[in-house]
Amino acid sequence: MRDHKYDQDEREEARCDACGGETGESDFEDIDDEFNPDEPMCPACQAARRQRNQCCEYCDEPAEYETDSGFLCCEHHSQYVDGYVSRD
Repeated sequence: MRDHKYDQDEREEARCDACGGETGESDFEDIDDEFNPDEPMCPACQAARRQRNQCCEYCDEPAEYETDSGFLCCEHHSQYVDGYVSRD
């Protein structure tokens, strides 16, 4: 683990450990993930890390999406989305 020491101003912006892009606390204001200044990762890389090696909640296929109800493969995600579309 890298040792990141930041004062309050430096915590606002950092480089993502995975992709090297700029990230910071402001990127996490409207999402459920939290910024970790000791291991800074952008929201997209955090999501990809969580999804890695996960299987679909309904079958053994690799997960391609993360939803409120869990990880889903492409086929089950389509069914999940269709359920919301048909309700509206």
